[in-house]
Amino acid sequence: MEPAPADPAASVQVAASRFGRGLFATRAFDEGEPILRFIGPLLSLEQVIAKGEAQANPLQVDDSLYIDIGYPGVYANHSCRPNAGIRNDIDLVALRPIPPGQEILWDYSTSMWEDYWVMACA
Repeated sequence: MEPAPADPAASVQVAASRFGRGLFATRAFDEGEPILRFIGPLLSLEQVIAKGEAQANPLQVDDSLYIDIGYPGVYANHSCRPNAGIRNDIDLVALRPIPPGQEILWDYSTSMWEDYWVMACA
């Protein structure tokens, strides 16, 4: 198993996107290559709900445990046709080659085991 990059800031940047702000590759990523590791405080589902949709950025990592995603991973936007995906519950990896300058997108539904929140594809 290959670890996520030690310094994700060297491989990605936050910039304007069609969703407001997004996460963009600053270098090429090969298929299967780690992009970054999601970090942030651990929360229960009750804590996520209490924070509300506008404040919480949860990534489910266990039956009742979530990471409230911090910078820069919080800027990785959703897509139903993603170029990145989750491995080992916390690592974002390239699903196909990603060239420099391309927005990094992942399918949020692939990390949710509960039915509390749903998102329609646009």
